[in-house]
Amino acid sequence: MFRTPTTRRILVTASFAAAAFLTAFAGCGRKHAVAPPPGSTAGTGSASATTTPEPRELAAVCAEAEPIAAVHRHAASSPTAMAPDQGPHASGFAAVADVRHKMADLQALARAHQYAELYEHLEDIPPASRTAAWGDLLREVANAYMTNAGASTDGFEAFGEFARAEGMLRRYPVLANDTAFMAGRAGLGANIFQQCFGLSWSGEECVRVAKDFVAVAGTEASTKLAIAKLVRKNQFPYFAMPFFRSAVAASRDACGDDDLALSVEAALGLPPDDDNAASARSMAQEPCFEQLRAGIEGRLRVESGASYFTRNACAVLRAKGVVRP
Repeated sequence: MFRTPTTRRILVTASFAAAAFLTAFAGCGRKHAVAPPPGSTAGTGSASATTTPEPRELAAVCAEAEPIAAVHRHAASSPTAMAPDQGPHASGFAAVADVRHKMADLQALARAHQYAELYEHLEDIPPASRTAAWGDLLREVANAYMTNAGASTDGFEAFGEFARAEGMLRRYPVLANDTAFMAGRAGLGANIFQQCFGLSWSGEECVRVAKDFVAVAGTEASTKLAIAKLVRKNQFPYFAMPFFRSAVAASRDACGDDDLALSVEAALGLPPDDDNAASARSMAQEPCFEQLRAGIEGRLRVESGASYFTRNACAVLRAKGVVRP
C-alpha cells in the first residue's frame, strides 16, 4: 500500500504506543521490588530493633534527634505519558489520507459497531461542526474500548485497549464528564495495574504509568485511593506516598486509611532529604496529623534519637508544638 506522509506518521505513532505497552510488561518473572535506600528503616515501616526497648518520653527522644532545618518540599515528578496524545490516529489503524467521512458515515459505522474505523474518522468532522450527535459518537467509541478492555482475558490485549482508552481521555477531556466511562475506567485501572505488578520484575514502570492514571482530571477520590493501596501492597510502602498525597488532596477521608499510615511511617524512615520523606512529613503535619499522631508517637517512644525516623517524626512534632524545638 502506498504510504502518504500522514499514514507514515500514523504508523510511527502506533509503533510508539506498542513500544510503551511492551515496556510496561517487560521483564516478566518473579516480582522483585526495588530495595530501599541504604541505611533506611523504610522497608516495612516497622522499627528496626530486634528487641523493643522501654518506652521513653517524646521530649527525651526528640532532644537527641538532629533537627531538620526546614521541611523540604519536592516538586512532583512529571513522568512521560503512557499513551501519546495523538488523537484517533494513535489507534494504529492507518487511514487513507484523502478519505473524509461525513456524519452519516460515522453514524453508519456506529450502527455496525465498527468502532476502530469510527474512531479513526472522528476528527474528519471539523470542530465547528461537532454537534451533540458527534459527542454521542465519541462517548460510544470510548465506552466500547473500555468494555472490550474489561472483557479481555489476555493481559497484553487488555493493556492495549486500556492505553487506547486513556489516550482518548487525554485527547478529549470532556470524557471525564461521562459517568459510565469514568466508572469503567476506575474498575479497569485497578485490574490493569494488578496485572502489571504481577508481571513486572521491579514494578517501577507500573508505578510510573499509575502516576499518569491518577493525574487525569475527573479521577474520583475513591479510585485514587484504590490505586494508592495497590501500589502500597505491591511495592515498598513508601513508594505509595505520591498516590496517597493525590488521594488526600481529593478527599481527606483517605487520612484514616491503614495503608496510608503504613506508607507514611515507612517514608519517615527514609533520609530526611528524600522526596517521599519530605512528603510524609508534610502529610503527617497537615492535613492528616490527628489520624497519624498516635502511630507516630507510639513508634517514636521506642526509637533511637539517631534514626531517620526520629529526625523526621520529631520535625513534625516540633512543628505542631507537641515537643519543644
